[in-house]
Parts: sequence; structure tokens; C-alpha cells
Amino acid sequence: MQCKMGVDWTRVNQHFQPLDEGEPIPADSSVLSERVTTSVEQVQEVFKSPPNYSKIQAAKQKDGEDVYEFRERFEAVFRKYSGLKDSTPDEQIVFNQQLKQALLNVFRPEIKYWLEKNYFALPTARLPEFMTHARHAEKIVQNKKKNREQSDSVAAFVNAVSEAMQASTRGRGRGRGRGRGASRGRGRGRGRGKNITGSREQDKCYGCGEKGHWARDCPNEEERNKKVRNDLRM
Repeated sequence: MQCKMGVDWTRVNQHFQPLDEGEPIPADSSVLSERVTTSVEQVQEVFKSPPNYSKIQAAKQKDGEDVYEFRERFEAVFRKYSGLKDSTPDEQIVFNQQLKQALLNVFRPEIKYWLEKNYFALPTARLPEFMTHARHAEKIVQNKKKNREQSDSVAAFVNAVSEAMQASTRGRGRGRGRGRGASRGRGRGRGRGKNITGSREQDKCYGCGEKGHWARDCPNEEERNKKVRNDLRM
């Protein structure tokens, strides 16, 4: 191992001693196995890959994906790219707290919004409690979506019926309008023609007594006026 690592060996060899009281440790010794394991863990700790947050953020919850199913899928990604361990109780506390925050950030936006608005114990909640409230938020969001879809469906049906009724009413109105208009037009035309002709045939000019014209159009008005003036002179 020392030959493979070269100068980096000095960064991880603090806990590795190949000799026991000046004598080489036998290959099958449990002591040697324990020291090698400790050295390997030290190598993994010193040369571990940095966290890849872009990979973590890319693993978002899909539409229709249950929060618990998503947690299982996401935790595998988080464990691989976060660089955190959960081997000891102290490490588990840190790991679960960071996992909780990461889950919140990649839940569907409507679930995240509900949790941040309504779950007052969110900052200090443990992971199991957090998941219980996440499931509750998911049910609320699903019910709201279902009610909204039903409401939209009813509104669309009502609009369709209303438009159909309006179109039918406009059609009947145009038909009646043409019929009445045409009938009234013809009726008035015939009526006026008969009344004018009849009046001029039956009535007389009250000025000269002749038929066929009104007094205002009387051609004999001037002669009648002369006669009146002559009568007055006499």
C-alpha cells in the first residue's frame, strides 16, 4: 500500500504499524487485519470524493411518485454523492438531518410549500416525523387537485351547454326577425298604397270641390282668391 500511495502514505499511516514488539505481524493475525481495516478507512476518509450537489438536486420527485417510494430512491443517490456516513449514532444524526433537508428541497413544489407553511416543527423534526407529515401533505395536495379537476370539468360542461343554448336562441331570433320584417314591410306597403289612392278618389278638395287633389295642391286656388277679392270690392 505504501508503494502505491507514494508520498500520500504519510497522510494515512498514523494508525498502521506492521510490527508488533519489533516483530512482523503474521499475515493471518487478527491484529494485522484490524490495523489494515483502520488504514483503509483512513484512506477513504482522507481521499473521499467531494459532495456532488448537482447530482443530488437532479434527483427530484416525479409526478405521481409516492413520498416514501421517492425517499428510497433519493436516499441511494444522497448516500452516494453527499459524502456523509451513518455508521455511528452521531453520524446517523447528522446524516438524517441532512437527508431531511435535501428531501424537502427535491419534493414536488406543492408538497414543499405545504410543509414549509404548515409544519411548524419542521426545523427540529426527526426524519420519521418529517416523512409522516410529508405523506399528509401529499394527500392534501392530491385531494385539492382532484377537486379542482372536478370543478373544471363541471364548469366546462356548463359553458358548453350555455353556448349551445345561446347559439340556438340566436338562430330562432334571426328566423323570426326575417319573417316578421318581410311581412310587416309588405303589409305596410300595400296598406299605404290603398289608403292614399282611396282617399284621393273618395275625398274632394275643400277649396274647389274637385276630386283628385288636396286643398294645398289645388290648381284653382288663384282663381278662387280673385273671385273673393272681387266680391269684397262690390
